[in-house]
Amino acid sequence: MAWIRNQLGNAYFQKRDFRTALYNYQKANDYTLRIDGQDPLTAKIHLNLAVVYRILGHTKDCVSFLESSHGFFHKNSDLKHLSKVLYERGIISKTLKQYERAAEYFEQARTIMVTLNLKHYANLVQHMIASQVTIHNNPVAAIHQLQACIERFQEEENYPLVILEYSKIAEIYLQLKDLETAVSSLEHAVRIMTNFSLEQTPESAECFRVYAIYFFLRKEYTASIEYALKAANSFDTMGLIKDQADAMKIVVDCYQQLGDLEQALLLERQRNNLLTTLVIKE
Repeated sequence: MAWIRNQLGNAYFQKRDFRTALYNYQKANDYTLRIDGQDPLTAKIHLNLAVVYRILGHTKDCVSFLESSHGFFHKNSDLKHLSKVLYERGIISKTLKQYERAAEYFEQARTIMVTLNLKHYANLVQHMIASQVTIHNNPVAAIHQLQACIERFQEEENYPLVILEYSKIAEIYLQLKDLETAVSSLEHAVRIMTNFSLEQTPESAECFRVYAIYFFLRKEYTASIEYALKAANSFDTMGLIKDQADAMKIVVDCYQQLGDLEQALLLERQRNNLLTTLVIKE
């Protein structure tokens, strides 16, 4: 039963239905409590729980599950799963603004993945190093690293991640105040999104969020609101509360710039309610 629930969780995860995936992983974990000690299935369920908790913004919930799975995979020399745990620990460290520790985890994960010829996962780690670590010290170098990731993900035909790379590159250019190059990168992302009907994915929602920032910087507040709401609604359907709140922040800022303080206050209250829900769950 634990194995079945875990498989159901995996299926819903692939469908981007993260809340239902979490429910099934939790049920799988409940069944493992009847087993003495820890076995490979339990460790995998704990890793899956950690990933979904992280995606849904529940950082504290995922830490203990990562530690549990890390201990098992390290003890049993399961390098493939250990590298995935290290990758997740890198993301959590970055979230906690522990950038040096994040870089260490990512590098450990990348080394194992390259050794095992896990090209897809190695590319994911390279993306995280560029977008979460390098960007803080050298934005231009991060752009080059992300461009290299685009080529690799195109070879894999992993188009959602290609969209994400273009969006992250655009966001860096926006930070550098190069709006023209930023929008060119976003246009690439939208073409891929349209060609492969990928509008309802977290990566496309991230693209809409960055587009909203672009329009905000151009002081085109109506367009910014449109794209920010598209992003927020998409994140909402997937249960990504923190990302939804981040998108709504752009809408609040737009209404403030338009002088509609009443609407801005209303949306800020809704946003705070979302974040409060997230804190309570943690």
